[in-house]
Amino acid sequence: MSELQYDGSGAGLWSVGRGFLHQQNAEDGRMSVGWASGEETLDPPSTRSLSLDLSRGRAATRVGDRIGIWSVRTMRLERIVDHAWGAGSTSAGATYLPDRGAVVTFGRTMRRWELGAGDDFQTQEFPVDPYLLSVTKDGEVTATDVLGEVWVQRTSTGRRLATVAMPDGFAMAISATGNYVATQDYPGAAIWSAATGRKLISLPEKSINSLAFGFTPSERRLVIRTRAPGETLQVWDIATGELLMTVPGGGPFAATERGIIHVVWQSTGTAGAHFEVRRVGAARPMSVIEPLRSSFHGNIYNFVSIDPSGRYVTLVDDDPATRERTVRFFAADTGALLATRPESLRVQFTAGGDYLFAKGPNGGRALYRTEEFLNIPSHDVTPRNKALTAWGDVKRSQLLPNYPNPFNPETWIPFDLAAAGPVVVTVYDAAGSVVRRLDLGDVTAGTHRTRERAAYWNGRDDRGESVASGVYTYRVEGPGLSDSGRMLLIK
Repeated sequence: MSELQYDGSGAGLWSVGRGFLHQQNAEDGRMSVGWASGEETLDPPSTRSLSLDLSRGRAATRVGDRIGIWSVRTMRLERIVDHAWGAGSTSAGATYLPDRGAVVTFGRTMRRWELGAGDDFQTQEFPVDPYLLSVTKDGEVTATDVLGEVWVQRTSTGRRLATVAMPDGFAMAISATGNYVATQDYPGAAIWSAATGRKLISLPEKSINSLAFGFTPSERRLVIRTRAPGETLQVWDIATGELLMTVPGGGPFAATERGIIHVVWQSTGTAGAHFEVRRVGAARPMSVIEPLRSSFHGNIYNFVSIDPSGRYVTLVDDDPATRERTVRFFAADTGALLATRPESLRVQFTAGGDYLFAKGPNGGRALYRTEEFLNIPSHDVTPRNKALTAWGDVKRSQLLPNYPNPFNPETWIPFDLAAAGPVVVTVYDAAGSVVRRLDLGDVTAGTHRTRERAAYWNGRDDRGESVASGVYTYRVEGPGLSDSGRMLLIK
């Protein structure tokens, strides 16, 4: 037996071993055994890592490199699900669709996961493992490299929107709203229509040896990071194909609403070796980041990156005390150290920077809210990649996404009101039944986006009892406002 544990009541002793789940009653000694293969075999699959949820009558174990869900009443293996969103099979990465409560992972198989169900609900096989992935800001359209082509797909369904040729190179990108795709196109680069797959413009030979592409939020400019020696950033006009500027230093970059932000290594000067976070066009660096070591083996830029929103810089470094390799997270604006995490977590930010993927407790990919992963205090419940209302009166009533989402057990629902009046929030379960009714009373006009002003739900129904994990719908009714959204409770 590889693992033993008592259940919550102490009445049962549970264990897993070579292909079985075993339970023994602590009072009368009666035993029950379930086999992963349905019956005892000479070469059973490895079964380990037991987790019990007797309130739902289920147990979970590792079965080989996947997860098995067992019935504790019948001791039968009910189903096999992929190991934590496809551990070991997400070669190109993953993306999160917050409005749909779904995660999509990209490997040899493209899988769509309904977070509340805990299982993939749709799969699509690729002929090879893709290694490049580019995603629109909302995650709704993705571009992946497949056999010398770029496949542009609707993320939620897998429907292919266009196919773009990419016979050369190892860099490509899709624009923020999914209108354009940029690829290497020897001896330069090319910009394509993501809707039709038609080549719109070829950029000349000066753009050869591209390391990375990035569209500006307006989709009027393309930023190209060129290879060393003499690494630079080039900014091109998409409409005319004109090279607008060349920025020395190059380095990892993010094309954001605040401008083009990049990280540059400085190895000379009185300050010693360090990284500078710069905004293109600004006279002074935004911040300075000091590494724990003075030299790196190989390309220095393989150890540093910046998230797509331009807010966080990550640096792979060696802890001088433990000699263990870590990832340190810094605020791009100030250079302040936010957190230190093991390098093995393999962090990948989503397009807006509000969420990230990292190695989860079961060894696969797990989704985290960035602020929570980095332990950053936050009082604004509006997602940061949503534009804030301009100064002055609110011109229209609107509902914004709840935060956090996913959540456990509490969440806030922000909204704006153009006029004062009564506001009611109703929460429904997946079957459409009313779970909770929140009567906020008469609410003043203006923005209601902080924890103090937004609608608050503590994850309990009208009887005061905690509700189960799953997808819930909330509807907000108020002056000029009648709208709904979806949220996901994960316990």
